[in-house]
Amino acid sequence: MVLVLGAGCNQVLGLSSTQVIDAGFYDAQIDAPFACPPTGTGMPPRFSRLLHQVVVQPVFEYTTSSATMRAVAQSPSGVVEGPIDDVMTPATGLGGSPACLACAQLVFPRLTPEGDGVYGVLSSMFGAHLALYRRAANEWMEVQAFGTPLGSFLSSVTRGPTRHLMIYDGVAFHEYAVDDGGGSTEVLPAYQPGDLGLFNLGNPMFTADGLRMVFPGTVVRDGTTTTEMYYADRPDLAARFTTATALVDVPVVDSAYLTEDCSRIYISGLGSLFYAQRL
Repeated sequence: MVLVLGAGCNQVLGLSSTQVIDAGFYDAQIDAPFACPPTGTGMPPRFSRLLHQVVVQPVFEYTTSSATMRAVAQSPSGVVEGPIDDVMTPATGLGGSPACLACAQLVFPRLTPEGDGVYGVLSSMFGAHLALYRRAANEWMEVQAFGTPLGSFLSSVTRGPTRHLMIYDGVAFHEYAVDDGGGSTEVLPAYQPGDLGLFNLGNPMFTADGLRMVFPGTVVRDGTTTTEMYYADRPDLAARFTTATALVDVPVVDSAYLTEDCSRIYISGLGSLFYAQRL
C-alpha cells in the first residue's frame, strides 16, 4: 500500500518565488463534478493506487452521508461517529460498550445517505433484530425494530424511505426493501456467487442509489484461484445485478464503501481508515 502523508507548496519550501497576478482569462475549463459511470456499460470506476490515510483510528464498517458530511463506523470500543475524514468519537445511544457483556451491542452500523438515521443489528443475550435509530438532541434513540430475518452481515443501506439492503444468512446474500416505518419485504431472489460470475462472494456494500455495489470476490482461471475487489451495477432497483467486473488497483477488503458519486472508495486496515481517489 502507498500512503500519502502530506505535501508542500513551492512558496513554503522556498523553491521558487510567487507573485499575485490576476489572470486575464481562464486557461482551462472548470473540472466537472464526479459522477458514477452509467449502468449497463460494464465499465467500473478506476481508482488511484495511492491510498490517502484519513482517520488514524482502528475504525471499520465506515459509511458516510454527503448530505450532512458525517460518518459512522465500528471500533473496538463500540460505534463511533464524526465529520467525514476526521476524528471519530463514541456515538451516544448506539449500543453499549463491548466490555459490558450484559449490554445490547449495535453491530454493522450504517448511516443513511440522508444522514438522519442509523441502521444496524442490535444484539443482546435475548436475541438480535434490525434497528433504526434517529437523533434526539445529542443522543441516538432506537425508533424502529424490524422483524427482518438476520444473518452474519448487513450491507450499507440505500436512500429512503424504502431502503434496500443485503443480509447474509450463512448460505446466500438476500436483498430486502425495508420501509423506515417498519415493514420489510424480500424483493429479489438470493444471490449466489455464480450469479455474478464468481466462485466466491464477499460482503457487498451498496451506493446510496442502490444501483451499484462493491465487494471482494474470487474467481478460478486455469486452475488458479484469484481474489480481487469487484463492482456490479443494475439499471434500477427492481433489476438483478449484472456480472461483476474487477476493480483494478483496489486492495481486497470487506465492507469497502463507495461514495454515491463514485469519487472515493473507503477501506479499513492497519488500524486506520484510507480512501482511494477516482482517476
